[in-house]
Amino acid sequence: MKEPQKNRKRAREQELTHRKGPRHELRQYQAMQRAIEAGDGERLLRIIAEGGDVNARGSVTKASLLHLAAANSAHKCLAVLARTRQCDYLVRDNNGYLPSEIAIIHSNDIRAGTFLARMEARQRGRTK
Repeated sequence: MKEPQKNRKRAREQELTHRKGPRHELRQYQAMQRAIEAGDGERLLRIIAEGGDVNARGSVTKASLLHLAAANSAHKCLAVLARTRQCDYLVRDNNGYLPSEIAIIHSNDIRAGTFLARMEARQRGRTK
């Protein structure tokens, strides 16, 4: 019984990627948000492969997918986002926090915070 439910979810995610416009982008962001909150890197990768924007941001909080992954300590999802090599690590949410700050301050996840801080430094051009 769980298999048909998975197929329905997959069909819904595929349907979301074939539409265009602001409503489509919101639904796509919400699908990626659910994948991150569940810690499901495979589902996140599938949505991104079907055209999901890795730099999508929430309409109210302006939190990026990196912010969400950092807040949820979703290491698999952080790895998926990093592998795309398209992420903007220097984006701030509406409270002015970077993803690394969210990981360290709010989630107390030193591992994710350190990784994100390194990626931010690389993006700034200060690689070691």
